[in-house]
Amino acid sequence: MMPVRWTEARLKRVQDLHAAGTPWHVIAAEMAATVDNCKVNLTKFRKKQGIARKQAPPWSAEEDSTLIQARQIDRKPWKEVAAIVGRPEGACIARRDILSARDKAIEGPRRHNRGKGQTPPAVITIDDKAAAASLAYARARAARDLTASLMGDPPPGYSALDRKRGGAIP
Repeated sequence: MMPVRWTEARLKRVQDLHAAGTPWHVIAAEMAATVDNCKVNLTKFRKKQGIARKQAPPWSAEEDSTLIQARQIDRKPWKEVAAIVGRPEGACIARRDILSARDKAIEGPRRHNRGKGQTPPAVITIDDKAAAASLAYARARAARDLTASLMGDPPPGYSALDRKRGGAIP
């Protein structure tokens, strides 16, 4: 493809076509340029004219809860979630990533100081004894050192020999 000379008239045409909703591949074909070339030059043209990029309004708590409800609870595809929330699909995905990162920061890391003892976990009340035992086992597994993890050794108190001796599981 030959280099394209980007005159003001050509850039104005690209801007008009893009504003009309013409797909980028059609614009690029008409301009005899690549899609990336058209996008970059249009961005430069807009900056030169002082046209700022349109900023989306900040996310509201209602939009966040609608996003979580539609995606995580109702298991809707991103296209439907975007239609429900009223934002672009990519914005919904990015917002979900931000919310999950914020939640992980609040919860704290899942594993602490492996092999050097764990920091005390957050207080969790569990009514079900099986669930409590499963949680205790998971915490004990997380506290194992690297060698025990690689070799498949059970956590202290959970081996067959410990059970045979009647040792209490911590």
